[in-house]
Amino acid sequence: MPDLSPMTGDGQDSAASDRVNANAEFWTEWETKREEQLRQRAIERGELPPDEPAPRAGNRFGLFRRARVPQDASAAPESATAEPAVSTETEDDRSAQEAPRTGADATGSVPDQSGYWTEWNVNRREQSALDQQESKLNLGRTRRRFVLLGILLFIVGIGIGAGGAYWRFREDRLAIAVNGKPISQSEYVRLLEIDGGVRALNRIIMQEEVLQYAAKNGMLPKPEQIKARISEMKSRPDFSAYLSQTRQTAADLERTVRLQLATEAVTTQGVQVSDAELFAFYRANTDPANRSSLYCTPTVATVRAIVLPTREQVDQVQRELSLGVPFDAVARKYSHDPSGAQGGELPPITQGRTKLAQLPSVETAIFSLAPGQMSAAVPYQRGWAIFRCESRTPATTKPFDAVKEDCRRELMMRKGLAGNGQRVSSEFQDFQKRSSLILLRSP
Repeated sequence: MPDLSPMTGDGQDSAASDRVNANAEFWTEWETKREEQLRQRAIERGELPPDEPAPRAGNRFGLFRRARVPQDASAAPESATAEPAVSTETEDDRSAQEAPRTGADATGSVPDQSGYWTEWNVNRREQSALDQQESKLNLGRTRRRFVLLGILLFIVGIGIGAGGAYWRFREDRLAIAVNGKPISQSEYVRLLEIDGGVRALNRIIMQEEVLQYAAKNGMLPKPEQIKARISEMKSRPDFSAYLSQTRQTAADLERTVRLQLATEAVTTQGVQVSDAELFAFYRANTDPANRSSLYCTPTVATVRAIVLPTREQVDQVQRELSLGVPFDAVARKYSHDPSGAQGGELPPITQGRTKLAQLPSVETAIFSLAPGQMSAAVPYQRGWAIFRCESRTPATTKPFDAVKEDCRRELMMRKGLAGNGQRVSSEFQDFQKRSSLILLRSP
């Protein structure tokens, strides 16, 4: 029958040995894992090759590696039914041999473990110090990264500021210098916005009010009327030059024609023009003597001039010209006119349309020359002048059939302004007073 009584003596010794062995196994496993963690960190920091184990930090002297209690000490006693062997050993000898196997002293108590836990506390404090040192190193690395990032952002900010200043300097180039005092382009643009911008705004407002006034009176032009007028303008030989000079797009041209037709409709209400009036208007505007004629272009000549103060210089110049010296070279050498620096070349002269018309002898001498001919010395501004014709464009007169409708519109506008101008102006001013202007700000 098995013994069911509580364990005493050797049974208690076996349980104590099991507890000691369990603690030793736990701390051995903990130390192994800790060593592996330290080795991995050392490899990541480049302090240890991957194939070399890391030095122990938490257990440098093997404090946790305690000798395990032999397992045979806790073995069960031999069966009570076994026959005891005959031995000559005394009782004291057997007790001395059993003490190391059971892990207990002679009195049967468990060995003192206070030194074991003291060593554990020492190692734990050492491990905490190492962890704090590693945390400080990581904090130092983080701080260095933030410092480097701040320096980088500072450099980028300086670069952006310098770039902005550079482009601002480029944008603010000099527009003109007056007696050495520079005027920047930004100042010029600002003055243009204040002065020219106000005039442009007033013109836009006026044009819109004219269109609205014409619409109110039922005189706004229809789309087919606008297309017909544009087609008529395109048929003229100078249409391309007109667009380039006015810098108008297709939309600008359409708006200009719409405004023109609206103005004509409002101004010429009730105005009629007879054929006789129309032909008389045409004759008046094809007369070469009429400086403001609309359908006659006078002769245009391009000439060079040599202006001399005395007759002696005239004779010297004529001698050199007779020897074949180029006219422009003689002009640069002797002419007292500012045009002498350009070889005596003058701007194109339109017959009867310039100040030379006040000097009939000079104008007659110029327009009597054919291209390549040279005039005799002509009295000119308290001195003398010699002219040479470079080119000559003869006068042209547009035929009546080509300008008939243009003559009709021009004549009707003149008669309309004379008959309806005061009334239309008064009504339009009343319309402007009732108009409202709202300054819209962009979001």
